[in-house]
Amino acid sequence: MLIGNKNSLWVKSQDLTLYENLILKSEAFNLSPWARYGCSVSANVINSPFDDMVADKLVENSTTTTHYAVQTNIYTVVDLEYNLSCYVKSSGDGRTFKILVNARGNLEIFFNPDTETFYTSGTIISSNYTNEGDGWYRVDMTFTPNSTGNKVVLFQLYDGVEQSYLGDGVSGVYVFGSQLTQTDTVKLYNPNL
Repeated sequence: MLIGNKNSLWVKSQDLTLYENLILKSEAFNLSPWARYGCSVSANVINSPFDDMVADKLVENSTTTTHYAVQTNIYTVVDLEYNLSCYVKSSGDGRTFKILVNARGNLEIFFNPDTETFYTSGTIISSNYTNEGDGWYRVDMTFTPNSTGNKVVLFQLYDGVEQSYLGDGVSGVYVFGSQLTQTDTVKLYNPNL
């Protein structure tokens, strides 16, 4: 696994295998098969953790609702281990970023990149966040689905109080590089464009 930021990359282990990323359009939250509810995506507005201008901003709309981007029909197999990850960066709005997968009930990670507040919900094998430099964090969880079939992966904005709240039409977080791999730990990011 590679650890560090764009200026100081070093190898933590010898596993440099690129595992298949099961999330389609893993860097393009504004395109299908991503669907957006209660939010919009401003595409390619900031440099990613890899120093190229391809990171998006997930922006809440100005209604009282939940604000999220979602992909459905991601196929997983019962009792195999999977790792779900995404890079997130604060846009200075204080929003918490939530990752959800419906694999064994709802498995959730909540992470606020402004405060580094991190907590989980559900039967998750392991979860973590790592500072990737320049304000970017990689948030991940490892889990085993309790059934074979299609799963939902959801990335949601959260105001820290309510999951359904009145948005202001401008707040959000920067997101990049969503990844779901059939592995027991977070792996080297492999784009699925």
